[in-house]
Amino acid sequence: MAPPRKHLPADGLPRRVLRLPVPRRALLAPRSTSVTAVIAAAAILVAAGAAYDIYRIGDSGAQASWQGQFSATPAPRVGHR
Repeated sequence: MAPPRKHLPADGLPRRVLRLPVPRRALLAPRSTSVTAVIAAAAILVAAGAAYDIYRIGDSGAQASWQGQFSATPAPRVGHR
């Protein structure tokens, strides 16, 4: 089988084409930097809210433990057999 022929211009001389590097984008990256900033700010707010909730849960558990306000019997599990 013969190798494929290269297409040459009408004068028969090969041309060199300047190819600039194209920046690669991530698969799901938004096209706008403002969208990226909004998503990042929302993620930071959600993370801060979760950290605050964890702090509150830990603090209430510690207070119950130190003040003796906890029950020795577990709470009933709703929806389980």
